[in-house]
Amino acid sequence: MRPIYESSADIENEKACAEYIQKRNSDCALYKLPKLSCFDYAVCSNDALTCFIEIKCRNNPKQKYKTYMISKRKVDLAIYLYQLVKIPTVLFVRWSDACGMLNISTAKGITSTGGRKDRGDPKDIEKVVHFNVGLFS
Repeated sequence: MRPIYESSADIENEKACAEYIQKRNSDCALYKLPKLSCFDYAVCSNDALTCFIEIKCRNNPKQKYKTYMISKRKVDLAIYLYQLVKIPTVLFVRWSDACGMLNISTAKGITSTGGRKDRGDPKDIEKVVHFNVGLFS
């Protein structure tokens, strides 16, 4: 089994982002999904599931990189769920200087091999999708 790299600070950052999203969408309710779920939150409005949210917090400014990289496995699942039941998945990213959202169920990205190299875990290198940061609203 792979190690879980999520720290208590990561959990607190994710909660802060969820609160930020909730304040701006008061007509919706966010529900934290179980640990190791593919996405972080389910969003409901009028007792109906409206979308899933994946939250990422970064320490760099939004424009440091031209693209945002995420696991292709997550994007593939987002696309599958959208095709199957028409429920989108939104990627919410908090950079050091901005926040942005992108519907990864329908957005176009570029697939490559990539990932983290700072932890020395060879399983961190995988197929990824790069989304232009200009697509985030």
